[in-house]
Amino acid sequence: MRILTGEVTVHRRIGRRVALGILAAVVTVPAGAQRLTLSQLQAEIVALQSDSAAHQQAITALQTENAAQQQAIVALQSQNATQESEIAALDTRLTALEALVAKLHPCAFAKKVFATSAVFAGDLGGLPSADQKCALAAANAGLSGTYRAWIADGTASPAARFTPASTAYCLVNDVVIAANWADLTDGTLAHAIDADELGNPAGGGTVRVWTGASAAGGTSGPNCLNWASGASGDGGRFGSMSSTDAGWSDGGSLSNQTCNSTAHLYCFEQ
Repeated sequence: MRILTGEVTVHRRIGRRVALGILAAVVTVPAGAQRLTLSQLQAEIVALQSDSAAHQQAITALQTENAAQQQAIVALQSQNATQESEIAALDTRLTALEALVAKLHPCAFAKKVFATSAVFAGDLGGLPSADQKCALAAANAGLSGTYRAWIADGTASPAARFTPASTAYCLVNDVVIAANWADLTDGTLAHAIDADELGNPAGGGTVRVWTGASAAGGTSGPNCLNWASGASGDGGRFGSMSSTDAGWSDGGSLSNQTCNSTAHLYCFEQ
């Protein structure tokens, strides 16, 4: 037992020496480096802990601010959804109101239509010039909007040039001639286009209107060489402002006249 005790004692001493050697190696400070006392190390630890606490407080503050911003975003999204719902409800009410007004007064939102009080020979100057004649007549009558002539040539026709309306077409004196574009071009009018830009009875001695177009809005018949000729040897197709059947725009081959003759123009608001 003594021998064992001695060996154990020897081993313990050797273990302490090894441990002290390892500790000395760990805490050895390089030559020239500043040595810190225990109190300085403790102060550094306290400072680091203080910095860590400050950083943690800043993080907490940022998280609180972010949560507040998220709440504000949610509130704005809710407000936006409410406003969109209110707008949709207003749109529905407006649509219903417009339908009611249109039913009680069909021409309230209608496109205006008239036959020019002036008459012209077949040398209109082409489609753009015919449109300008309509625009001038409308302006002189104090009518707002953009107007085009119901006229066709070898390059274009009302079906291609016009903006089809979903609302009614009415004379300037608030008489319905068609419920919409489809009704306008189905071959029958509800009323003849027999009023001029002032709402007065049109005609002045002739009910003829230069068209070169079918009642469906396509090209039909001669057109005074694309509305550039006023010669007696050339011809153009006309419609009749006294008709409500397809003859309002195209009376067939019997509705051709020489280009030195005069006729009105139909003008449609776009």
